[in-house]
Amino acid sequence: MKNIIKYYYGLDAENIIEKDGDYKLIINSNNYLLCKCIKDELLNIINYIPNNYKFHTIIKTINNDICIVINNIQYVLLKLNTSYKKIDIKDIEDFNYPIYQKNDSINRWISLWSNHIDYIEYQIHELSNKYPTLFKYVYYYIGLTETAIELLKTFNNNTCEYIEHKRINSNMTMVDLYNPVNLILDSRVRDIAEYYKSVIFSTDNDTLNEMLESIKYYSESETILFFTRMLYPTYFFDAYDQIIGFGKDEDIIYNIIDKSEKYELILKELYKAIKKATHIENIEWLNQLH
Repeated sequence: MKNIIKYYYGLDAENIIEKDGDYKLIINSNNYLLCKCIKDELLNIINYIPNNYKFHTIIKTINNDICIVINNIQYVLLKLNTSYKKIDIKDIEDFNYPIYQKNDSINRWISLWSNHIDYIEYQIHELSNKYPTLFKYVYYYIGLTETAIELLKTFNNNTCEYIEHKRINSNMTMVDLYNPVNLILDSRVRDIAEYYKSVIFSTDNDTLNEMLESIKYYSESETILFFTRMLYPTYFFDAYDQIIGFGKDEDIIYNIIDKSEKYELILKELYKAIKKATHIENIEWLNQLH
């Protein structure tokens, strides 16, 4: 890797550490990261990144290319402008970069979530034979997704888009947060909802009061989008993909199943609070939870 950095960038790299296919390195006493990317997506998102010192600096090659290719995989070299401090909710709330253009997140979410259900139902026969534990619980999480989709269909979205993240969780660092490779345009509720879901399923923290504080100044549309995002079981479908696509053991879903009742109660209390503050469609099964 040292020779590759020298060849493409004319830079001398030291202390190279590989993790999950990315490479941490030191150049002239500064921290750098050579990470996997999709060039077309990166070229699009950098048009929206503000002139902010926290976003990592993209280093071009000696031929002025934004990416290099190693073993048919695209990489970008970044000079890091933040530390590896673990993120918290304040870091996410401070990551506030609106893009004043029409927000099409509703249609994207409906399409993506509907396709995910279709994909799983196509595999349902295989699930029943090969993955009995997944099969036992999958319809419950399909039901949560269908509830979220139906809720999305009930209102018009009048919010603008923000710079958000493809994936975010409570184990990420500031380096992940300000990595342009991780960025997309979406509703500003995306990151906060995904962060809270991650906290709930990876810790014993009760985040309800924090969530209510986070959404206190949201518009009605943003509040409902936040709730639909909390309904959507990202955590289950990520585990599903790990089991089906990467051969992980079914046991990884037991933590999710064990916390399903607790999560239902959080959804119920969140729904009640939102219903008091704004108009949201009636969801009968949430009203019936005890």
